[in-house]
This record gives sequence, structure tokens and C-alpha cells, in this order.
Amino acid sequence: MKTIPCIILPLVMLLSGCSTASYTMVHPKTKQVVMVGGSATGSLVGGAIGYQIEKSNNLKQVQKLKSEGFVIQDVSN
Repeated sequence: MKTIPCIILPLVMLLSGCSTASYTMVHPKTKQVVMVGGSATGSLVGGAIGYQIEKSNNLKQVQKLKSEGFVIQDVSN
């Protein structure tokens, strides 16, 4: 019976959902605003692995938008 908590706790930690970082990006010339990230879908569906995949996809999107001229908006007013 002692082994059950040792198995359940890591399983719960692996499958728990966390949201990725969110970025608000603005294009200085067009003033277009794009939101990237902030979702927990990947981690809810795939646990820690899904979170890492979603985080990687978000960072790729941020880099793509930066290459198109977008900048990350500073929200610390």
C-alpha cells in the first residue's frame, strides 16, 4: 500500500495543468496587437510534455512575429 502514493503523486504532477507565459505584441507602424500564449490547453491534454510543446510553439510564434516587426509590449505600468 505504501507504493500507491509513490506512483500517484508523480502521475498527478505530470498531468497537472499550467498555463504558458502570455505575450502581447504590437506592430509599431500598423498598431496591430497580437496575443501569444497564456493557454493551458497543451498541459491539460498532455501534461508536462504538452506544456513543453505548447511553450515551444509559443516561442516560435513570438520569434516569427518579431521577424515581421512586432515588439513585445511592456505591460508593467
